This record gives sequence, structure tokens and C-alpha cells, in this order.
Amino acid sequence: MNRKSFDNIDNVFSNPPECFDKFRLIVDQGLFDCIGPFSNELKKTMGYHLGFNDQDGNLLDKRSAGKSLRPTLSLLVCESLTSDYLPVLYSALAIELIHNFSLIHDDIQDRDTERRHQKTVWTLWGEPRALWIGNTMRSLADSTQSNIELDSTIMLKAAELLSQASMEMIEGQFMDVEYEKRLHVTSDEYLLMISRKTGALIRCASELGALHSLNDEYITTKFRDFGSHLGRAFQIRDDVLGIWGDTKITGKPVGSDILRKKKTYPILLALDVANEVDNPELASLMFQSEISDLEMDKIITIMSDYEVFEKSQNMIEYHSELALECINSVKDSLSKWGYNQLCHLTNYLAYRLS
Repeated sequence: MNRKSFDNIDNVFSNPPECFDKFRLIVDQGLFDCIGPFSNELKKTMGYHLGFNDQDGNLLDKRSAGKSLRPTLSLLVCESLTSDYLPVLYSALAIELIHNFSLIHDDIQDRDTERRHQKTVWTLWGEPRALWIGNTMRSLADSTQSNIELDSTIMLKAAELLSQASMEMIEGQFMDVEYEKRLHVTSDEYLLMISRKTGALIRCASELGALHSLNDEYITTKFRDFGSHLGRAFQIRDDVLGIWGDTKITGKPVGSDILRKKKTYPILLALDVANEVDNPELASLMFQSEISDLEMDKIITIMSDYEVFEKSQNMIEYHSELALECINSVKDSLSKWGYNQLCHLTNYLAYRLS
């Protein structure tokens, strides 16, 4: 399949499902309430990162934030199974707090100065304060989840799942740091890393939505698998956009991941192919101390020759199809609206433009 045909598919699924709008205010209000009890400076800094206020503490008319994918997924799964999102609300907020804890630390690790079109926390207030803000969010996640008033068995299981996912996410971050030091990383190693760094919390979000609704072992397992495949598709699509994304939509220059020498799935896939065909040119270009714009164009040309875009998107579609199979296996337990939204969400994440 060529790039033009992918563009046509992109246009079909580029609009997000309505569940994002349906749950946005619920997630926003929940997070705002979570940071409410803290002292002014702590609340200001957390509120800034979460998109509620500017760096001086002035509240914004509209929250400036990302997609809130993880809590939206939890709420969607729970409501799809029981027509009620409330049982999983606190767990969903806890997952989002852990995710944001990881983003603050990730910005320091990658030396990123901007996130969501604003300066990062460590850039404004320094690394020590940023680390403490991140750690506070991680602790806040545990106290938020403890607000759940459900069967003690479910509460313990939910806490176990959240802790496990958090540890896997941290392990994935550690693997990511280690891979930066290594000259050669295989695409299979990368897939294992993203299943932890990105996939663990998405898997957990989906699984908790099912656990808090029906607590049916078969259904919960299917949503665990659904989240695992969704997480891989989500990250690889991120990687695709990091090279071929539209600058006007993503806010990043074409080939930004190449210029930053990030070991993403398309890049590692291209290096695997180059090694198979005994072509050292790509590796010599990628492993320079700096990559010029002209060299970046050459790298993209080689990747095009190796059909890396198509192969990467094929991997996204592979995991998306497996995710949809999980949904279809429990279709009879889902509301019609919920089933349609879960299918739309899966396709949207596979072909999103930003």
C-alpha cells in the first residue's frame, strides 16, 4: 500500500470519537479537585503542568492539555459494560496522575523544553522542583484511588494492577534510557520496551474499566488484551508521526525524531532491513554526532526505498485488528454506543494525525 492510500485512510478516521468530549469535563473536574487541597505553590505548579493555569497561577478559561486517553478509556470501558462510569472514576484519575508523573520525569530525561505548546516544568522551575512535583503526583495517585468505595477484593485487585502497571512503565523508561546508550537495538527489543513504557498504563486503564464494572474474569482479561494491543498501536503511530507527520498538525518538523536520533520503531525497522541487505549507509548516517537537514532527507529516502512507512503502518493495523477482535469477543456484553465508540477509538488511534 502506498502513502497516498494511507492518506485516504487517515482522512476517514482522523476525527476523534465523541467519548473524548463526553468524558473531558469529568476528567478535568476530577483532576482539579485532586490538586485542590495542596499549598498554593505546589498547586500552582501541578496545575500548570496539568493545563489548568499559567505559570503565574492564573486560571485558564479552558484547560490546555492532551487527549486524556487513559482516563477516557477507563470511563468508556466501564460505561460500555454497565452504563455507568462512576465505579472506575477514581482509578481513572489515578492512572492519569501516574501518566503525568512520568511525563514530568520524561521531560527531564529527554531535556525537552516544551510540552503541549508550553514550557516544561523543569525548564521554568528547575529539576529539583520538577522531580518533587512528579513524585507528588505519583503519591497523589495512590491516595486518589483509595477513595473508591467498593468491595474490598476489587479494591485490592485494582491497587495491585495500578502498582504493577506503574512499575512496568518505570521499567520501560529505564529500558529507553539504556537503549540510548546502545549502538544497536532491534525492533523486537523496542516493541518490548514500548509495551512497558507506553503500553502498561493503557492496558491498565482498559483492564480497570472492566474490573470495576462487572468483575468478570473473562471480560476483564479480554479488555486487558485489548489495552495491550491498543498501547502498541498508539506508540508506533506516534513514531510514524514523528517522521512523516504534518508539521501544521503535529507542531513538530518533518523528521523530528531523526534529527533527535531517537530509536523509534520505523528507524529501527529501517536499520534492520539495511543490515539484512548489507547496506551500511543508513547506519553511518544515523550514528553521526549530528544529522543535517540534507542527511535527514537522505535517511527518509532510504526509509522510503525500504517501505518503512508501509511496514510500520502494517504493524499498527496488525495490533489494531487484534484489539478489535478482543472487542468483538465481548460484543454481547457491551452497549451499542459503547461498542461503536471502542471500535471508533481503536481506528482513530491507528490513523490519527496528531
